[in-house]
Formats: sequence, structure tokens, C-alpha cells
Amino acid sequence: RDMADSYRSPRQRIEPSAGPFPPFQLLLELINLEPRYLATNGPITVFDDAGLRAMFDDLFNAAQDRGISLDAIATILLAELLAGPLHRYLGTAAQVQAKELQARAERLIEALGHLPNTSELFLRTKERAQRAVQHTQQQQRGRTDRAAA
Repeated sequence: RDMADSYRSPRQRIEPSAGPFPPFQLLLELINLEPRYLATNGPITVFDDAGLRAMFDDLFNAAQDRGISLDAIATILLAELLAGPLHRYLGTAAQVQAKELQARAERLIEALGHLPNTSELFLRTKERAQRAVQHTQQQQRGRTDRAAA
């Protein structure tokens, strides 16, 4: 049973015109519904529940190959995703949790930096997070342009 199942309140939908298109819409809805997704052991769960794990599977596999846990790399990746343009779609409680997530990600990067090839992995994680959000924004602009035509 996932975290979202344990809450009965209706989800507040993010309108496509006011927020990112899938895949990040569900991620944001889940985090806003339950900010504890950003707590310890929550990041990998929210990737699973939002259906995003496969999108970043190569990073998760590369991290495991270097001895880094799924939760650690998911924490770093989610912190990167939420530090950019997606941050403005977080509710107040989620923004507080996102700050804590960011601090935890920074501590993880510092603590794991001694492992071989981790600098390259962390840089790749940051770049992938930025590209994923940029790609989604470009898709949204393309849909908006086609709808206006």
C-alpha cells in the first residue's frame, strides 16, 4: 500500500495550463497531497507511485553499481527536480519538506563523494533532472502553440 492510498482527502488537480504536463504532474500532486514523500525513504517511493522510476532507471542502476542505495540517489535526483521550475508548484508544507530534502541531498553528496566515479554520477543526475524538466516544458509549449494555431 502506498502513501497516497492512506489518505482519503480528494486530490487537488493541477490544471495543465497552470503546471507541467505528465509525467511531473502526478509527482507534484502526490507530494502536495503527502509532503512526507520528501522525508527519508520517501523519494524512491514517490518515483514508483508517480510512475517515474523507469524514466531514471539508468541512474538508479548506475548508482547501485557504485554501491549507492536507491534511496540515496532518489533523494539527490528528487532534490534536483524540485529545486528548479517544479518548485513553484509545491504547496507550503511541501516547500518546507523540499528544503529539508535539499539539505539531506547535499549531505549525501558530501558523504558519498569518496566512492569511485560518484562525482560523474552526481553531475549526470543533476543534468538529467534539468533536461527532464526542460523537455517537459518544451512539450507543454509545443502543445500550447498547436492549440493556439
